[in-house]
Amino acid sequence: MEIENNNERDDEFYSNSNYHSNQELYPIGINSPFENLSEELSLKVGDRKFLFICSPLAINGPISRSGLLLKTTKWVSQVTGEISPFLDKFQRETKEKNIEKNQEIFDNLLFEQEIIFQNEMNWAKYLGIYYILLPTPIFVGDEWRVINMNYARMISNSITKINCDCSIQIPLVENLGNETKTDENRAYSTWCLIRDACNSNPHLSVALELTGSRVSESFIEKWMIEPVKYLVLPFGIFSKNKKSKPFLKKELEEIVLKFMVHNTHLIIKIGNNDVRNLDKKLIEEEALNRFHYLQYLTTKLPTLSRDEKIDLEYSNDLQLPLQPLMDNLESEIYEVFEEDTTKYSQYEEAIYQALLDFKSQVDKVFVIMVVGAGRGPLVQNAINASQRASCKTSIYAIEKNPQAVITLQNRKWKGEQSVKVIHTDMRKWNPPEKADIIVSELLGSFGDNELSPECLDGAQNLLTENGISIPCKYTSYLVPISSTTLWSQINNKSTTKSFETPYVVKLSRYIELSTPQECFEFIHPIPKSKIREDNKHNWKYKSLTFDLKPGFDLHGFAGYFKAFLYGNVTLSTNPSDKTIGMFSWFPIFFPLKTPIKNSSFISTDFWRVGSSNRIWYEWTVSSPVSLPIHNPNGRSTWIGL
Repeated sequence: MEIENNNERDDEFYSNSNYHSNQELYPIGINSPFENLSEELSLKVGDRKFLFICSPLAINGPISRSGLLLKTTKWVSQVTGEISPFLDKFQRETKEKNIEKNQEIFDNLLFEQEIIFQNEMNWAKYLGIYYILLPTPIFVGDEWRVINMNYARMISNSITKINCDCSIQIPLVENLGNETKTDENRAYSTWCLIRDACNSNPHLSVALELTGSRVSESFIEKWMIEPVKYLVLPFGIFSKNKKSKPFLKKELEEIVLKFMVHNTHLIIKIGNNDVRNLDKKLIEEEALNRFHYLQYLTTKLPTLSRDEKIDLEYSNDLQLPLQPLMDNLESEIYEVFEEDTTKYSQYEEAIYQALLDFKSQVDKVFVIMVVGAGRGPLVQNAINASQRASCKTSIYAIEKNPQAVITLQNRKWKGEQSVKVIHTDMRKWNPPEKADIIVSELLGSFGDNELSPECLDGAQNLLTENGISIPCKYTSYLVPISSTTLWSQINNKSTTKSFETPYVVKLSRYIELSTPQECFEFIHPIPKSKIREDNKHNWKYKSLTFDLKPGFDLHGFAGYFKAFLYGNVTLSTNPSDKTIGMFSWFPIFFPLKTPIKNSSFISTDFWRVGSSNRIWYEWTVSSPVSLPIHNPNGRSTWIGL
């Protein structure tokens, strides 16, 4: 371990002031090379201690521990099982006996190793251990691919039969037989080989072990989109300050923080050399010092707002888009969206600016209609804007959901202005007077995917000749992304429909491979002459070509939108100009059934089409390879009119 003099790092992270004793601890585990597991648990796991222990399922040979060593609740909640490193022996015997040239002997040895693996997996199942660490694959030698493919088969068979979550141990950089020659791609490509052989099973993840070797930023990005469940930190990777306290060098600390943002669990790894060179008491002390240092690192993580913490809970959680035109929303859903104060302040500002522009019409009572009023937040915005602009207004709240109408009818409005509540479909109402302004919040994650164009085309009959719509325009955006984590979730569903469904998702483990480009645009109101009864004026087609970031697979497209409410007042989910503090919309994700491997560019085609009672999207890739069109004729997913 390297000693470094650094006054700033002295004992700052070991004082109780750096992380509070009542705050939730970051999830950190530790491996246990010692045989007395019961004693190890009592010493290391519990309140204000490690969350779990990684314990070998077999020690120095066959399984010899009793299942009565711990209560079932402790096996389940506090132990992560570790499969024996049988591949090392497999490779060693293959080399020593030169048996790869003798198929029968090789098959017998392979069979023996598979029995070892299956016995330990079955033992874990018997004990109730759900989380399992798998041994590191083979990275060197002519036989590495053959051994790893057989290893992948063992893993695939186990995770399809046993209810478990397996993490394969992979070093960030692989040492190729000597201390100076390393390869950051060999370990990654080996993981990809096993991952693909296991069909990207979502129950297979990575326990990524940090090494002291320097790695490029782009290489870290590759691992950030993979399902890294654990970050393993060997004892020896920590440096020491002048008071012999452990810390991580800046470049290593930055890597750890990147993974901690995604709540990747940490494991402190005690190696065999540590056991040989240090007595047990000193190991305990050193382990605890590392634990405190890693807890201290949480103070360097970005401070999350309440809304960001909620977002984190939904990271990579695939959800179906809402269909508010076809379905009546529940009160809880309205309540969640109403908490987005940023969005409503933008709406209020847009209404206010519109009223100021109309104000030259002296003594006029301006008619504002909120279409799709829900429980009334935009109605209150209209009242507030009217008072700010010192304008007389007549306000209507139009809503089709009968339960929401009851709320509107019984709501007390700030400002004591009366509101006319109309229970009807905005597309079918014949008003007693025309509106100067119609206000709506019908936008979806892709702008038009909740049928705002169709709704506002119908509501256009409510407007005066010079009336305006808020929003007046919105544009959707697409960008190719790479995310093994998302793709594996969808692939696990094993249906055509799963890959022909656009999902609303808080993107987390992903990387944009290019710059978002404009897709579909809608303007309101539109000339009546352009509105067709068959709705084909709202059908759209777009062909886009993107230059892609090298070294990544394309798994699908993320969709965003930007809406112009009025004048220069906008709402945007596009990362380049995202409205700060707004959380009502997660991005939309259009998956590809077949990922595009490491291409320098991509050409894609998107359609928004429909029938008399529904709208749907179709999408494909046309270059550098041609893929089948996803969701033809809306066979898998559609939005009901």
